[in-house]
Amino acid sequence: MREIKLSENELDENNNFDLGAITGNWGKNISYDGGNEKVSNYFGGARKAVNNPSSFFYGKTALDIFQLAMAVGKYYGSRKKLVNARSNLPKNSLTEKQTWSMISVALAEEESDIFTLKDGGQIYRICEEYANGGIEMVMDWDETGSTTNTIKQFVGKFEEFLE
Repeated sequence: MREIKLSENELDENNNFDLGAITGNWGKNISYDGGNEKVSNYFGGARKAVNNPSSFFYGKTALDIFQLAMAVGKYYGSRKKLVNARSNLPKNSLTEKQTWSMISVALAEEESDIFTLKDGGQIYRICEEYANGGIEMVMDWDETGSTTNTIKQFVGKFEEFLE
C-alpha cells in the first residue's frame, strides 16, 4: 500500500498542478467595501483591528480578517455587493490555503462552473461579496470582547458559530 503524505511541507512529485495558472489573471488586489466608513476603518483606517491590542486580529493581516468575514458570509448566506470597492488587499500576500479557500467559495456557487476558474474577476466578486456580507458580524464579535479577554470572547463566539 502506498503511503499518503499529508504534510504541507512535503512535496509530491506527482502533483504537477500549477496554482499560478488559475491565479495568473486575477487582479493585483482584493477589495473590501470602502463605502462603509466603519468597515473601512476596521480594515485600514487609523483604528484598524490589526493594530489594536484589544482586537482578536491584533498582529494579523487585513487578509486574515477578509478570509474570516468571507467564511462567515458564506456560512450565513450573506452576500452583499460592494458599494465602493477599495482594492488594497494584495493578492500576492495570499497563502496557498487562502487562495484555495477563495477558489472553493467561488466554485461552490450555483452560478459557477469550471470556466469560473478562468475568470479571476468573478472569483474576486463572489468572495468580496461574501466578505462584505460577513464583516459586520465579525466586527461585532471582535468589538464585544473586553480588552482583557478579547480572545476568549472571540473564541466563544467562533465556537457558537461552528455549532
